[in-house]
Amino acid sequence: MAAMEAYNYAIGTILSLSSVVVVWVSAFGVAEAGAGNMGFTVDVIHRDSPNSPFFNASETASSWWGKAITTSANRAHRFRQGGRESVAPLSLSGTDHGTYLMKLKFGTPPVETALVIDTASSVVWTNCQPCTDECFRQSQSSTPLFDPRTSLTYHNLTCDSNFCQSLNPPDCMDGFCHFVFHYGDLSSAAGALATETLTLCSPDQGGAVLQLHDAPIGCASFSRGNFDGTGIAALGKGPLSLFSMMGSLVEAKFSYCLVPHFSTYPGKLHFGSWDDQHSFSGPGVLSTPLHPDDPYNYNFTLEGITVEGTRLGGKYPWDPSSKTNIFIDSGTTLTVLPGLLYDMVEAEVRKFIRVKPVDLIGSPDTGFSLCYQGNVRIPRITMHFTRADVELEPINIFTTLPNNLVCFAFTGIMDTFGVYGSTQQINFLVGYDLQSQTLSFKKTDCTSYNFT
Repeated sequence: MAAMEAYNYAIGTILSLSSVVVVWVSAFGVAEAGAGNMGFTVDVIHRDSPNSPFFNASETASSWWGKAITTSANRAHRFRQGGRESVAPLSLSGTDHGTYLMKLKFGTPPVETALVIDTASSVVWTNCQPCTDECFRQSQSSTPLFDPRTSLTYHNLTCDSNFCQSLNPPDCMDGFCHFVFHYGDLSSAAGALATETLTLCSPDQGGAVLQLHDAPIGCASFSRGNFDGTGIAALGKGPLSLFSMMGSLVEAKFSYCLVPHFSTYPGKLHFGSWDDQHSFSGPGVLSTPLHPDDPYNYNFTLEGITVEGTRLGGKYPWDPSSKTNIFIDSGTTLTVLPGLLYDMVEAEVRKFIRVKPVDLIGSPDTGFSLCYQGNVRIPRITMHFTRADVELEPINIFTTLPNNLVCFAFTGIMDTFGVYGSTQQINFLVGYDLQSQTLSFKKTDCTSYNFT
């Protein structure tokens, strides 16, 4: 059958992980899993890259940054409400333009989708046919809707399945498992929970293919909101995430390198161990402990922020009772700080620049609270995480808009918890190691970085 020719590779590794079977296939022969395995790498592109299927050349930078600011705040609010996938963090309406996409194929024969990589979500899902009119944006892109009726390997899950019981909470209809995700901006997605074959391809590893058989997925027949991805590639700690279902094959490690927003070069997402050349040890690597008690999110501690030599905030400056006070989120554009700390940081930035800012407060066009016209001196800013002092680069601190505007790439929220967003992660190699419970950062030119 012609549709099956894509699977004509040499089988390298077959692992049974719970009820998910991982098959590593390579056109170049047998691959080995375990300690000697250097992992699997896929390309990551920014939603607004010219190479993105959702690139919109007519949309202004100020317009999408305004949406991104609103969405960043929505995500932060959502997490503090204590919900998980039942009230999911990602905002679908008013697309967050800090989002990065990876290609993931669903089904047999495989259908390629472009999913948002999200370290704060724990369920992989995609829009499916038949879908309501609310899914129309995807039909206008170059990425088709996945139709489970044409797949030989799609199976709906029953309510008593272990995967269904992993939802928080599970939802049942006529004996079959369903999901309903309500998002922070009142948008939503709903559909069937199923198992399916997922296929990842690695351009950096000679066309190697990683297949996940009987993998749990959400097949959304309804999604409300201006969401420009085809779904979510969940990288959270929950049992249904893409990262979790790879299990021992990736040795509880993954990492990524995010490129600037409009770059024509791809970033990289790597599952698994690192060799000596790419390890998270040695010069330039900064590691901070993750808090293991949260089963879903990657929480850690921000002890303060230094702006041009002035350190702001002591340890746990906004909630003395909390063990952690910030989580990292690849799906949030800006770093979101508790209001009191943000006000202190912004005041120091203003003091250093000593130029009257442009009056854009509350502007519907940008949403930023601090912007300047023309070239300005950008202050040095260091994020003081526990045992890791991460000094940001100008691209992580200010962003450039049309009309020669530069705007401060942080925002504040009336809360006691923060979010470390994707803008502050650009051109950093970011590593997650759940064996050692550490989060690591290393300054890197992500436009030329390669894990192989």
